[in-house]
Amino acid sequence: MSSREHGQAYASVGVNSPYHNILELVWDKDAIEQLADALDISHRNIRKDECSQWTISGKRGHLQTWGDDSSYLLYVTAYSARKWGAVKRKANAFGWQLTQDGNDEGCFRLGLPAFGGGADITN
Repeated sequence: MSSREHGQAYASVGVNSPYHNILELVWDKDAIEQLADALDISHRNIRKDECSQWTISGKRGHLQTWGDDSSYLLYVTAYSARKWGAVKRKANAFGWQLTQDGNDEGCFRLGLPAFGGGADITN
């Protein structure tokens, strides 16, 4: 059954969407595509997640914009608590901010420079 049959279709912008207008949606996709290019990640790994936000998906996590034009959210899962501890130590050395800390998973805020090309959506 499709989401339409269940009456749960997500809008591209507006209500039930992380984007308030079409410019935010376009800017977010552009920022994710440019980050994927910079990291040499295939565009096949870029898709909308269950909340309709553009995301780079991988085997052990995903990456998406934070909501501003200068940082990204990195969600990581590890196969054990010990491995998660090692990931956190390495991330701390890189200066990544730990925002959520689970037993074997968590989120980091990456303060990366904006890749440009984004529209001014503050007006």
